[in-house]
Amino acid sequence: MVDRNDPGAGDPSAIAAMADDWGERAESIRSSQTSVRSAAEAASGSSWSGEAHDAFQRQVAAVEPDLLVLATGMSAAAGALRGYAEVVRAIKDEQDSLARRRAVVEDEREELRGQLRVARAESSNNYVSFPEPVARARALEIELGETRDALDAVEAE
Repeated sequence: MVDRNDPGAGDPSAIAAMADDWGERAESIRSSQTSVRSAAEAASGSSWSGEAHDAFQRQVAAVEPDLLVLATGMSAAAGALRGYAEVVRAIKDEQDSLARRRAVVEDEREELRGQLRVARAESSNNYVSFPEPVARARALEIELGETRDALDAVEAE
């Protein structure tokens, strides 16, 4: 089940290892199916006959299709697990990329906040009557708002 709060939850390597394990088990079951078929064929051509022979052949005829179904199902499950592992890896990669982008934007915002504090302090200084610090403070406020928009965009992805 996918965690709606963290669709990248899970260990892609562990999921892929599980897929490999299921694939190996499917091959083992196929090998067993081949062995059962070979035993049935060997028994058919032998001098063995009678009720025991007939019962053996019936059992083989009953078991062999089940082995094929089981092996096919396990192979399909292994393929699905491999696909899921790839999807989880891609989601994790995207989550990592977004986290890095978020960190960059948050660093920019913190830097701008510091510059804005300085600009506001300069613009409120009673000894300075130049309009430049006020304009700089306004520009920094605008830039800070733009970084908030950039952060919102990262979070929306």
